Amino acid sequence: MGFGGCKAKKHMHAVIDLLSQEEFVRWVQKPDKELDAFWKQWMVAHPERISDVKMAREFLMGLKSDSITAPPLSLKQDILLRVLQEDNKPSQVSARIEPYSPMEQYNWTFFSQFQRIAAVLFLGFFISFLFAVNNPEPEAVIAESTPIEWVTKRTDKGEKLMVTLPDKTEVWLNASTEISYPVKFEGKERVLRVNGEAFFDIYPDSVQPFVVDASGLLTKALGTSFTVTNDIENQKTKVSLATGKVHITHQDAQFDELLVPGQQLIFDEENLQTQIGSYDWKKEIGWKEGWLVFKKASFEEVVETLENWYGIRITTVNLPTRKWDYSGEYQRQTLENILASMAFIEQFTYTIIDKQVTIKF
Repeated sequence: MGFGGCKAKKHMHAVIDLLSQEEFVRWVQKPDKELDAFWKQWMVAHPERISDVKMAREFLMGLKSDSITAPPLSLKQDILLRVLQEDNKPSQVSARIEPYSPMEQYNWTFFSQFQRIAAVLFLGFFISFLFAVNNPEPEAVIAESTPIEWVTKRTDKGEKLMVTLPDKTEVWLNASTEISYPVKFEGKERVLRVNGEAFFDIYPDSVQPFVVDASGLLTKALGTSFTVTNDIENQKTKVSLATGKVHITHQDAQFDELLVPGQQLIFDEENLQTQIGSYDWKKEIGWKEGWLVFKKASFEEVVETLENWYGIRITTVNLPTRKWDYSGEYQRQTLENILASMAFIEQFTYTIIDKQVTIKF
């Protein structure tokens, strides 16, 4: 049998069998937690079937490519005849999904009505796929060698930005943050790089996980929300999980961690050590809702945070008379209000002229 022979036939039958499973169809079209957990576990147990899952999923989602040229009618008829002829022979391969009982042979009369419908609908798609694989367009060959085009978004001090990615994932950038991602997510994973602090609300995709690369710290998620803070100057990266689960590894360190909501992982790049614990939501994620939080902050930390948050420059006259251990929470407050509150507690005066602030002790 041409065009992949028996192997192609087995692949087609395996995909048709997935399409005939009502649970699989519901998982693709209307997923829920139970179905999502089952099929994720099933793919882990059957890695050789992932290509079948991808093709069946694309078919159900109505994936169509204008770049695929339709094969000649004579070719369709020839392939259909060969497939049907092969179906009259016993098959030694079962593509049936556990825990369903295996089919001893893929015979047309043995198919259920649902399977027949799936087979008929899928056949045209599969033939076009085979034709495209074996007869690639010149443009497709050129595209394979074309470097991936990346998009970069960044914020300056005093700025925040929300970006919607090509896969519908939403990313909120805090001040002084930069992200880079492909114009189109392709391959096994959706990869994004971040420097600074960003909150991610991941669009779920059971087949193509989302990976955030923060200086080598890799946070993998299927559909969840979390903040990644990549502090290059202090060589520390934090991942604070809000919903779902994330899987965290590092390209140079030997660890493999799974976080649940309310947990935070801190990675020290200098000694390649990790620390996992709980976190303060307002301090780590609240910036997305306008919360500015200080927890026992030094004077230097307060100055750096205010400069970054409001996009200002702070100079001081004299130094604090004592060591600062400042705590305070502010939501959507003006710089004037925050400085007034601090000045009353820490005993200093200040002036604000445009983007320049002077603090005098």
